[in-house]
Amino acid sequence: MTTIKNGTRVEFGIARGRRGDRALQVRIIDEPVSVARNKRNSQRKDPELMVTIVEDTIRLLDSVGETYRHGRAPEAKTAKPTAKLLRARRRARALRLTLRRVTSPSGSGG
Repeated sequence: MTTIKNGTRVEFGIARGRRGDRALQVRIIDEPVSVARNKRNSQRKDPELMVTIVEDTIRLLDSVGETYRHGRAPEAKTAKPTAKLLRARRRARALRLTLRRVTSPSGSGG
């Protein structure tokens, strides 16, 4: 047995049975548009833009890592944006984990 989402257009025949009418030979004509999927896709960044963002992030973190390898702390002009980037990343991850817990069917965060 397959579950059909609300809004799905179907074609079917009806047969009368002991327990009432039943649908026979159900055929899906048109599935509804997934609002959640469209919203998620619209929030995604363009892959070409992401290449630049990722490469810049790697370059920044490599620079900071190299400074630490030489036993020095990074300069303030490098340390502040790096710390801001890492804090934003940590907050985004915490938010995703929280949302996952809230939206999981069992509520356990699975």
